[in-house]
Amino acid sequence: MIQAYLDGGSGSTMEQIIMKQAYGDIIRLTAERDEMHRELRKAETESSMLRIECGVLEKNAEMTYENHQRIVKELTAERDEARRMYCEEVEHHHETVWNDGERDFKPLPALDVAISKGWDCYKEDGK
Repeated sequence: MIQAYLDGGSGSTMEQIIMKQAYGDIIRLTAERDEMHRELRKAETESSMLRIECGVLEKNAEMTYENHQRIVKELTAERDEARRMYCEEVEHHHETVWNDGERDFKPLPALDVAISKGWDCYKEDGK
C-alpha cells in the first residue's frame, strides 16, 4: 500500500521522503524480525537436543554410580572375608610365651584379633 502510494507520486516531496524512510524501516525491521524468528527456532531445536543429551548423560551417570557402588560392595566383602580368614588363622596358631620361657598355644579369639587391628570385618549385614 505504501509502495503504491509512493509509485503514484501522491503527496508532497517531504511526505514522500518520510514515507520512503518509513517504508525502508518497515522492510528492514521485518527482515530483522524474520531473522530473529529463524534464530529462535534454531535455539529451540538446539535446546531440545541438549535436553535429550543431558538426559542420556544423567542416565549414564546413574548407571556408573550404581556400578561403582556394586563394585565397592563386592570388594569390601572380599576384603572382609580375607580379614576374617587371617583372624581365624591367628586364633588357631596364637602362641603365648610365659615368663618362665615355656611356650603354649592359647587361642586368641578371632574377633579380638580383628578388634586389635581396628577391623570391622565381623560386622553384621555389612553395617
